[in-house]
Amino acid sequence: NNTTGNANYRRLVSANKDFYASCQENDKKKISMGIVTAVRMFHGRFLAYDDSNMIFRADTGDEKARYKTSQALRDRKRKKEESSLPVRIDTSHFDWTKELPQEWYTTYSCRVLESFHGINHSNSSMAMPTVDAAHQNESK
Repeated sequence: NNTTGNANYRRLVSANKDFYASCQENDKKKISMGIVTAVRMFHGRFLAYDDSNMIFRADTGDEKARYKTSQALRDRKRKKEESSLPVRIDTSHFDWTKELPQEWYTTYSCRVLESFHGINHSNSSMAMPTVDAAHQNESK
């Protein structure tokens, strides 16, 4: 439970908690799925624990992983990982009347994971996605 992958997952969830709490229901699933997709893009897995054999077994699949991620996002307990987050979303300027595409949430979660590994895209076309850009792309 204290592996680097699990710690990064918890930090990624923590980076999205305030955002998750303030968005509309249809975006909540996208945030959860964006986290799951990003973890998988970094070769992460969501394993189920087999109590009878006391081992982790096969991957749970995307739907169960999304459900468990949503649970983690709703958990308002603050953990020590949150105090050292390299990325935090400022939601004060978001236009919540417009829905963001799933790709935005996945890209955001990937950028947060990359920041944990010291990967910086600030000078490239792979920079942190902006909400304004997502809304412009959606209206095309």
